Amino acid sequence: MNKIYILLVIIASLLVWRPVLGQVPMGEGYYYFDRCQDKYVAPSDCPTTIWQYDNLARMSFQIMIPLFKDNIHLYMFTQVGIMIIFYIVLFLILLKITGNKFFSFTAVLLFLTNHTGSFSMMAIGNYQRFVQRVPNLIIIFLSFYYLHKYFDKKIIRDLFISILLFTAGVYLAHHSLFMLPLFVIYVVLKTFKNKFSLKFILKNSLIVLAFIFIALQLTKTDHLAPKVGMSTYAMQTQDVVGKTFLQIPNLLVPTELVRYTAKYWPVAPVPYPFTFILQVFSIPVFIILFLSLFIKTKNKDLNLLFKTAILVLPIVSFLNLYAYGDGAPHPLRDFGEDRIYFISSIFSSIVLAYLLNLFWDSKNKLFKFIVVIILVSSVSYNGYLIKRDAIKLSETSRKMENFIKYIKIKTVDKNNKVAIIGPSHLLWPIYFVDHFYNTKNNLTLMLDSSDWIKEIAKKNYNKIVIMDYKNDMITENIVK
Repeated sequence: MNKIYILLVIIASLLVWRPVLGQVPMGEGYYYFDRCQDKYVAPSDCPTTIWQYDNLARMSFQIMIPLFKDNIHLYMFTQVGIMIIFYIVLFLILLKITGNKFFSFTAVLLFLTNHTGSFSMMAIGNYQRFVQRVPNLIIIFLSFYYLHKYFDKKIIRDLFISILLFTAGVYLAHHSLFMLPLFVIYVVLKTFKNKFSLKFILKNSLIVLAFIFIALQLTKTDHLAPKVGMSTYAMQTQDVVGKTFLQIPNLLVPTELVRYTAKYWPVAPVPYPFTFILQVFSIPVFIILFLSLFIKTKNKDLNLLFKTAILVLPIVSFLNLYAYGDGAPHPLRDFGEDRIYFISSIFSSIVLAYLLNLFWDSKNKLFKFIVVIILVSSVSYNGYLIKRDAIKLSETSRKMENFIKYIKIKTVDKNNKVAIIGPSHLLWPIYFVDHFYNTKNNLTLMLDSSDWIKEIAKKNYNKIVIMDYKNDMITENIVK
C-alpha cells in the first residue's frame, strides 16, 4: 500500500514541477560554477574554509560538474529528483511517526503543491538557493525521526543518531538552523505531556540544550548571520508582531482569494499588499488554529505532531524576519509567494492535513467527499499558479540557454581572443561559460553599461562583438 502512495507522490511531483525540467538556471543560479566555490581545489587566490554556510552545496557540485559537464538540463533534472526524494522521505517519516497514511500523504501533497512556499525555491532558476537549503532537510527530518523514536522506544542510541544527523545537517547547510524550533518545541511538549519528575525534566532540558548548542556553535562564524541579538531585534523592529503572525494567513489563505476580496471589498478596493484583507482573514484562521489545539484524537503521536507544527509556525515566521533583516519580505509590505515561506509551508501543510484528517476519519460520507473536493481543488489551483508563473519565466530561461549555446560556438577557436559586450541579464551564466568554454581565457565578457571601450583598449582582441537579444534570438554587431 505504501508503494501506491509513493507512486502518487512521484506522479504529483512530476505533474506539478514538470516546467522546471525545461528550464535552465537563471540569475545567481550559476554561482557554484565559479571555480572559487570549489570546496577542495579552489584557486589559491580564493578564500576557502571548512566552516562554510553552504558545505553541502559545494560538495554537490563536486559531484555534478564532472558527471553532467555542460549538459545544463541534467542539473535541473537532479533538482526535481532531489525534491521527489525529499517528498518521499517526508511521507515515510510522517507515516512512521503517526501511522496514518491519509494524513501523511495529504501533508506531503499539500506541501509539494504549495505555490506560495515552493515556487521561488523550485522554479525561478535560483539553483544556488535550492542546493543551499533543500537537500539538507532530508538529513534534518531523519534526525527528527530518530528523536521521536528515542522518546518512543527509550533507546539511547536513537538519541545519539538524532544528534549526529542534526549536527551533520547544520554543518552541511546553515539554513538548517530554521528547523531548530521543531526539535525544541517537540521535546518541550513531550515533557509537558508526561508526568512531571525532576529527572525527566532535567533529561529533556539537556536534550534541548544540546540541539541549541550544536546549532549555534556551528553557525556562529556565518558571515550572513544577523548583527544584532534576537531580543534586541524583536524590541527594535516596528510592527514585528504583525510582520510575524500575518505570514501564517499569507500561507494558509489562497492568494487569489485575497486578491479577489481586496478588489471587491465593499467600502473600496484595498491596494497591494492587501494587508487589511490578510488581517480580516487572520481572524477565522487564528480562531480555528487556537480551537484545534484542544482537539484530541486517539492518535497521540499525530496530536503531538500537529501541536508542534502550530507552535513552530510563528517561531519560523519570526526567524524569517530576523535572518533576513530589513530586506525580509513581510505581509505589511509584500504579498504572495516567496522563498522565505518554504520551511513554513512544511508545517502549514501538516496543520491543514491534520484538520482534513479529522473530517476524513468521520463516518460521514459527505465529509469524506468534501475533503476530496478540497484536496483536488487545492492541487489544481496551486498547479495552475505554478504553471502560469513558470510560463512567465520561460522566455528568460530560453535567453540563458541560447546565450550559452552562442558562447559555446564562439569559443570553438581557442586561438582567437574575443571580447563580447552584452546586457547584464544575458551575462548571468558567466561562471558556467568560464568553467566549460573559456578554459584558455581567450574570451572576455563585458557589460554594455560598463566602460568597455576603455577596457578593450588594454588588450589586443582579434574580435569584438556587441551582443543583444531580440525577437527570441541573439543579435550581434561585430565591431572588429
